[in-house]
Amino acid sequence: ISPLITLDSPLNQTYNDSMLDFNITSNENLSSCVVSLDNFATNYTLSLNSSLTGGNYSLTGIEDGNYLGVFWCNDTNGNINNTVQVNFTINDTTAPKVTISSPTTQTYTVDNYAASLVLSETGYCEYSLNSGGNNVSLSSADNLTFTGSVSGVANAAYVLNAYCNDSA
Repeated sequence: ISPLITLDSPLNQTYNDSMLDFNITSNENLSSCVVSLDNFATNYTLSLNSSLTGGNYSLTGIEDGNYLGVFWCNDTNGNINNTVQVNFTINDTTAPKVTISSPTTQTYTVDNYAASLVLSETGYCEYSLNSGGNNVSLSSADNLTFTGSVSGVANAAYVLNAYCNDSA
């Protein structure tokens, strides 16, 4: 008789994290259990607990996408259960790419400048010239390109820090 495998995690849902724990429990002692996200081209072997009735594997670096997790477990008598499956989605774990179009790295001889930041995906941006002590909001018509102008800047060396996030 095949062991009864209960999937504890992941669940059939969307996760906003590139790390997931794969956890199962069984009604019998197991000798091994693996999970695959690519039709068993790559197998991840779950670590069995001391009573051999549960297993865990923590997978990191999962890319954004939709996945079908398929489990293959066998008990200490050699009986196999390969019917446990779960669909889940990893959603937007990658930060947007930020490009500072303006100001450029150079010496300015005026007390004003234009600021322009471009995101690789829709979101929000602001910036600071003093490491976040005073953040300046920028306007955007498309939530991709953020612009603004600043005047009355004191003569000094500055580093522009962009603070951006995406809409997901």
